[in-house]
Amino acid sequence: MNTAYAIEFLRNNQPLPNDDIIDENTLEIYNTILHFFQYNIHNECVPLILNSFGGWNGYGVYQMVEETIRKYSKEIVMPHLLKALKSENVYTQYWCCQIAEFFFDEQLIIPLTNLINTAHEEVQQVAAITLDGLYFHLYRIETEFYNTVEDRISNK
Repeated sequence: MNTAYAIEFLRNNQPLPNDDIIDENTLEIYNTILHFFQYNIHNECVPLILNSFGGWNGYGVYQMVEETIRKYSKEIVMPHLLKALKSENVYTQYWCCQIAEFFFDEQLIIPLTNLINTAHEEVQQVAAITLDGLYFHLYRIETEFYNTVEDRISNK
C-alpha cells in the first residue's frame, strides 16, 4: 500500500458502493487503506474518508473510520467534518455525526442541530445523541434533545 494508490482509490469511491452491492475485495482494500492512514498520516485523506460512506454499516468496516480520523488533529479534521455534516449523502451525515463526538467543538452545534430536523430518523437520533454529549462536554449541561427527537419520531 502506498499513499498515491490509497488517495486514488478514495477519490474514485466518493462514496463507496451501497452495502447491497459492495464487493468483498473493495471492502478489503478500503479496510487496508484505513489502517494505512492510521499509521501514515496524510492530511489529504481526511475529506476523502469522511465522504466515503456508501451505506449504513460497510459490513463493519466503517467503524474503522472513527479510529483512523481520531489519529488526525482537530485542526485538520474540523473543517472537513463541518462540510461533511452538510452533505446530501445520508450515510455521510450519519457516520460524521458519530465521528463528531470525538471532536468537541462549538462549531458542531449548528450543523448537528440542523440534522436533528432532517427527515431521516437514524440521522436525527445520532445527531441528537452527539449534540447531548457535546453540550455536556462543553458546558456540563444535560439536555433533552435525544428525548425530544425520540418523542417526535414515535408520534409520526
